[in-house]
Amino acid sequence: MLFAKKDETIAEMKSRIDAVRPEERISLAIQIARKELDTVAEANKSSNNEAAQAALADLLAYAGKVTRMFGKKESR
Repeated sequence: MLFAKKDETIAEMKSRIDAVRPEERISLAIQIARKELDTVAEANKSSNNEAAQAALADLLAYAGKVTRMFGKKESR
């Protein structure tokens, strides 16, 4: 199983998703989503509404991209 480095940024993790083995992509995608959700929670906790909204928008956009990516793989 593939694990992200603790200090690896979301952008770094996202840049690797196309390069990892297909069976590792779901695990990496989940790790990215968790890290993005943590970003949303931290921004919300600090009452930084703009940052929370931006992080949530990024999370939703990425979730859509991953859903389409895996949907294409499954339909083959």
